[in-house]
Amino acid sequence: MTRTMFRTWHCVVALVVSLALPSFGHAQKTTLPSSVLRASREPVIIASQLRMAIDQGTVALAGLQAGGDSIALEHAVQSARNAYVLIRAARSGMILRKESSRFGNPLLDHTFQKTTEAWDLARIPVDSFTFSLTRQEYLSRAIPALTQALTILELVLAGTP
Repeated sequence: MTRTMFRTWHCVVALVVSLALPSFGHAQKTTLPSSVLRASREPVIIASQLRMAIDQGTVALAGLQAGGDSIALEHAVQSARNAYVLIRAARSGMILRKESSRFGNPLLDHTFQKTTEAWDLARIPVDSFTFSLTRQEYLSRAIPALTQALTILELVLAGTP
């Protein structure tokens, strides 16, 4: 009896929270199709999103390191935004996977922790792109953070099937 009540309560709370919170998929401007950004608990989809994040992050990093004019920098920042939303989508899929699992999964917990670290680092090039920083200050923050985020994601993918 209490187990059924607990599940019902859990479902009600999840429903209220999902309705009360804004949609996370549209928080950052992205050029990616929404189908790519859907959270899925399938490991293949999560890994694909992380691979795409690495690809987008690599493009962003190359653009940031090349310097160039403000249009080239904007394209690099857009690739960084795309990488960020892909990491967020993969992370959301991991949350779904964790919630649907009856037993704890230490590998998934570790992967989630590392993905969260990469997600936090990938946010720096996106959030730091403001007019209050000089170009050099922005690049000195964005390049190391994005490099570290990509390194973490590559390690995460090396440890997942």
